[in-house]
Amino acid sequence: TRSENIVRMRNEPGSEYEVLDVPTDNGLQVVNPMHPVVKTRWRSKKRKDDPFERIYGSKSLIYTLDGGKVWKGAIMAEEGHHAWSGDGKYLLSGNKQMSGRIWNQPWPSDLHMLANNDQQDISPMGKLGRYVCGTEIKVADLRSGNTWYAAHVSSHIIYPATGDNSTLMDIDPKGSPDGTKIHFHATHEQEKIIRARITHWDSSEPAVITVDSTDGFPDTGDIVCHSEVMGYARKSATTFEQLTRRKYGTVPVAKRRGWVLPLSTYILDVQDKPRGYRDMKILKLLGGDESNPLVFQKQSDCYLVIARLPYPPHLRIVDGQVQLIPGEAHWETRGYRIVRNGVPIRKELFEPGARITLPDSGSYTAVAVEWSNLESPPSLPLQVRTPTRGHVLKEVPRNFSWTRKTWFVGGRPAGHEEAMKAPLARMKLLHLHDGVIALETWQRGVIALHEDLNNNKRPTRILDYEDGRLARRSYKVFETKDDTEGWIMSREEFGADGFKTQYVRYHHPNRGHEIYEHIWYDRGRPIRRGPGKGPDFDFTGK
Repeated sequence: TRSENIVRMRNEPGSEYEVLDVPTDNGLQVVNPMHPVVKTRWRSKKRKDDPFERIYGSKSLIYTLDGGKVWKGAIMAEEGHHAWSGDGKYLLSGNKQMSGRIWNQPWPSDLHMLANNDQQDISPMGKLGRYVCGTEIKVADLRSGNTWYAAHVSSHIIYPATGDNSTLMDIDPKGSPDGTKIHFHATHEQEKIIRARITHWDSSEPAVITVDSTDGFPDTGDIVCHSEVMGYARKSATTFEQLTRRKYGTVPVAKRRGWVLPLSTYILDVQDKPRGYRDMKILKLLGGDESNPLVFQKQSDCYLVIARLPYPPHLRIVDGQVQLIPGEAHWETRGYRIVRNGVPIRKELFEPGARITLPDSGSYTAVAVEWSNLESPPSLPLQVRTPTRGHVLKEVPRNFSWTRKTWFVGGRPAGHEEAMKAPLARMKLLHLHDGVIALETWQRGVIALHEDLNNNKRPTRILDYEDGRLARRSYKVFETKDDTEGWIMSREEFGADGFKTQYVRYHHPNRGHEIYEHIWYDRGRPIRRGPGKGPDFDFTGK
């Protein structure tokens, strides 16, 4: 028997639905935005009893639009949330270092590490495919492999029970079409969150928690750590003391790290309580006690955060005509403001496809303006000597590129042909607005090293080659803008057949840079894991 059926129907009058013979264990079907395939979740029912099935059983399936072909998109060893990248290239995998499998390379195939940080509930951020967002509103730039926080979000409901109770407090981030904004849910009022990070909590002295700062907390009161409510009788600048544990029927905290927040952050105010939502699940767990403050907790609101500015457009002269070229992504662009010597040449925006007249000599720049009124940085200046006419282009022309390669031999500029013949040559990949975004080293026409740079020109993603084939992919983390060394977060080793053979992830140097997770592969199949993040397994030779 099946609890769910997958159906399809054509978007035209008189259509009838067709039932597809595709297994699924829920109603969540995620259509690839560019390719004719759909992802669904399917967990093998045998995985608890069969060690082999617990590793290689399906975590998600991919099927064609007619249901005629079904294959594994991810396996249980790759446990995590999944989503398509905005350009449809990758089936993204969350709950681990940000990774993805190419859409038309079903398992067993390589799961590629894509950025230098974790993502939980992973989501595309823009149709271009360059950006990805995840829980806690982290943004990954797949061009450089770097990540950063667009916001520090706190969303939580206190359940007086163990287990996964995250459904009503999931942040569920979703990126806008150009990847400039992220929509998310949160139970706490983001504009006035008070919280403190735990710096020390000794199990031998459980009645004292040391934090970075207690500013904003009352002198006495209740605090929340994970799902445990604790009272404190006094505080210092960095401690909560004389704790009363497990208040209001809550469960003891399992991990002595993370954040603490005032209980008032969770509970509805007196004026909001009459129209508040009575959480029946919590009420049942509390034995029907409506006087317990946990019964009336704040539920999710919707928020929007600006993650980055729109891509700037470009102005150029071609055959005596000015062209305004839209930015690299422009699905959210309403129009453009053209500025001469710092002053707009007209009040109204120029819409895509509109005619342009640059009225006089001067320095002109253009700014993209979204429907939300969010504006891009200005384009590079265009110097004009006489009045010039032209057009706002709707799309980027085929003969235009945002990047160009420059070659160097012996420290001096060189042509491509000379560089390919030289014992050692360097290449800089220059972006029109971002400057140098990648570096390469070549030896007699064979690539030896490729480095993708973050915004501070640090090598975040490093690709080492042997005889022209990819041998190693490493990701580095740079803690600050002034950090020039960074530390290696992960390494992937590749064999002569092109498949990944090993993946090693490391703890932060503060924890000795020890191995966090180690997996061995055989042509796309993980065959061994451990020591480190579990569960360990060993299927070598099987």
